[in-house]
Formats: sequence, C-alpha cells, structure tokens
Amino acid sequence: MKFPTVQSSDKFKSFLRKLDEVGMPDKVDLPYLKSIGFNSSSHRSFIPAIKFIGLVEDKRGGAPTARWKDMKSNFEQAIGEGVKEGYHALFQTYPNAHHQDQEALFRYFKGQTSESNDKVKNM
Repeated sequence: MKFPTVQSSDKFKSFLRKLDEVGMPDKVDLPYLKSIGFNSSSHRSFIPAIKFIGLVEDKRGGAPTARWKDMKSNFEQAIGEGVKEGYHALFQTYPNAHHQDQEALFRYFKGQTSESNDKVKNM
C-alpha cells in the first residue's frame, strides 16, 4: 500500500485547521493551496494526504467530498473517521494507533512499504 508523506506534521495540522476555516472550493489543487497561504513546495504533499483521508476525491480533479462538509460541523470527528478509514490496516494492527509511539509506527510503515527510512518517518 502507498501511504502519503508530509514533511511537517505541524504544518499539515495547520493546513487542516485552515480547511475548516475557509469555504468549500470546487477543487483542491496547487493554485488553491497557494490561495490559502500554503505555497511551499513541501505543501504539495498535502493534496495526496487529504485524498487519503477522504476529504477530496481522488478523481474528478480533487473535488471536496461529503467528509469535507462534515468537517465543517464536526472537525474532530470527520478527520478522525478519515484517518481511521485511510489507515484501516494500521488500526487493525494497532486499534489504538493514535496512542502508539513513533518507533512502533515506524516499524509498522517500514514493514508495509519499500520506502526509504526518511520517507517512512514522514508517513
């Protein structure tokens, strides 16, 4: 399975919070990221990550999904459901994956992919 990577989890969390603050676009693409203040090349990885957790369609040019709409009324629940859905296999292995330490998560992702250690650290 291919897992998304982001270089800065703090910036990604800020990005998710920003999505909760802004209106719903027709599609989420690089120009959209730039329009809401995420113009670094490292922010490009946010698009595959939000597709992975079901906030935008993988097809149709990245249109927001029903989960995006749900995020507006219940941010924590919508993001939590998306994470559990996208990382379903991880939560099968570790039902409390969100409480696992970095080493346990690193071992899990390293065993699931052939990516370099640097990429695995950013999954």
